[in-house]
Amino acid sequence: MRLRKGMIDDYLVYVTSMTFVDVDDPLEDMSVYDTAIDAMAAAAQREGNLDNLHLALDSLISDPDGRIQDFQGLGQPFTSDQMVRLFTYACERIWPGESVSGPGEAVPVDFVTISKADWDREMQR
Repeated sequence: MRLRKGMIDDYLVYVTSMTFVDVDDPLEDMSVYDTAIDAMAAAAQREGNLDNLHLALDSLISDPDGRIQDFQGLGQPFTSDQMVRLFTYACERIWPGESVSGPGEAVPVDFVTISKADWDREMQR
């Protein structure tokens, strides 16, 4: 499966752009991300991309090595492990009752760096 990286970046920025001052563990209280996660899900739903967001998050959680840091954002400098924890929390909040894939279990996703216009043209073929 191929997904446009920019589209996923646009959604993940809701949670990856948050910054904290003098916080030892930015994931100590995950509830601080609830509003951002809800807004991210609402934007994806509104634009018809909630399923794509789910595929992307599940894939990044299942196979983070060499890929997850590409979605770091401009906020808190999360480690790869922290991003896995945050994305797992987001999945559990947005899709309660659905399991998150374990290592290597998710649908493989290739994140393509391409403009929206080029992507749209490619999808119309």
